[in-house]
Amino acid sequence: MKAKLYHHSSEWLLGDFEAPPTMRGQDYIRALRVSRDSMTGSVAMKLERATGVWDSAGSLRLFIQRGADIAWSRNSANLFSLENTFGTCRHQRGVRHALKRLEAGTFRVLREMEVCVPTGATEYLVPAHRSNQWMAMWLEQNEWGYVQVDVESMIQGPVQKSWKTLINAPPAFSPDDRYIVSCPLWRSGWWTDDSDDVDFWEAPSPGGWHQVGTIVVHDIQSDIVSEHKVLVDLPKGWMPQRPDADDWDLFWGPEFVAPDEFKICLPDDSVVILRLPLPARIEIQRRLNTTRPWRET
Repeated sequence: MKAKLYHHSSEWLLGDFEAPPTMRGQDYIRALRVSRDSMTGSVAMKLERATGVWDSAGSLRLFIQRGADIAWSRNSANLFSLENTFGTCRHQRGVRHALKRLEAGTFRVLREMEVCVPTGATEYLVPAHRSNQWMAMWLEQNEWGYVQVDVESMIQGPVQKSWKTLINAPPAFSPDDRYIVSCPLWRSGWWTDDSDDVDFWEAPSPGGWHQVGTIVVHDIQSDIVSEHKVLVDLPKGWMPQRPDADDWDLFWGPEFVAPDEFKICLPDDSVVILRLPLPARIEIQRRLNTTRPWRET
């Protein structure tokens, strides 16, 4: 079976993969995140409401029905499996989920820890580049956040942040692990005025500066969080084709390309490179396209 990776756009993955038990009969595997072990060629995928691992020949070696995300350790000796259990936290208030350290190859559980979040399900495991202090992102409708997990001691740390916004991409650590950067969306119909009187998919833009999203920068060392508005200058009458399509809600990133630089993708799928530290107001001078490559093509 073929597999397609969905992010700000979509792309077919090379090779064929054995279908998971819940996907037999479907046209292809829908993957939301993919990581490959450079030593063995094995592929770990975050799917919709599940995770799996395939060997270099495409055989399914591990399938976790309640998996939220899965990631290799830096030396590829272990896998870390974030799983949704929806229990009651033992040592603090909140919803209990699980993070498991698995032995690569055998997938034997070496250690397991409680991941306690304020509400909702866990969505992404965010690996650090150098540190053992990773983050587990959680999501509940229009609220999200992350908690700190130490993948060496398998103990939850003190860092815990939350926001009442929309988000459709996982946060990322800067290469030196000092910052964790997130890119929440502003709102659906961001090109219109914020009015309850008109449906946004029927309303052309009045023109001028409109916010498409926010860049959230969390300085781990100082525990200071700053928010930076991202705005685009629209001509009067601007309106995307197929304005009711979910793709126009996509504000994607970050992906670090240098120690202090990262790229984001705007709703028209165009790329912007930003550099830390950021100004309070990030103005995109070029005009946005009204069409974008559709993910279903």
